[in-house]
Amino acid sequence: MFSGDAQLVTDYSSLRTASVTVPAGSQSASFTLTGVDDALDETIETVSIALALQTDDEGNSVSNVELSSDVSLDIQISDDEAPVVSFTTSATEIPENNGSTVVTATLSNAKLEPTTVSCLRRFFNYIKTITFQQYMDIRILQDKLIIWIERWSW
Repeated sequence: MFSGDAQLVTDYSSLRTASVTVPAGSQSASFTLTGVDDALDETIETVSIALALQTDDEGNSVSNVELSSDVSLDIQISDDEAPVVSFTTSATEIPENNGSTVVTATLSNAKLEPTTVSCLRRFFNYIKTITFQQYMDIRILQDKLIIWIERWSW
């Protein structure tokens, strides 16, 4: 009935693991799957549930039902630990005349919901008003702001 890469007891729990009985006079029966919390940073895990006809020891069907075309479903378990994020870049230097670099944020494990990573540009450790006059060239090189100025005043 259950398969997938999620493990019963360590990833999810259920009181039903082998069969479900629909009571006489009813058209349905339900059971609950519950995710098990842990402190591990894990990938998205899947519990696959499949319907099957009951058979005897010789493999003959002893079920009093027919199966529909929808006999299986997958349930994904999303990890609740915050992923570790890292950045990589295709180049650490770019020319000012339309140069570009690709910056990639990579999570330690994929999540079911979107994950937003804030990117902050750091230029100054303190704030001071600077008035630039005439010629100025600004470049970013390895996370440092480099400013070339011919004339300036504080």
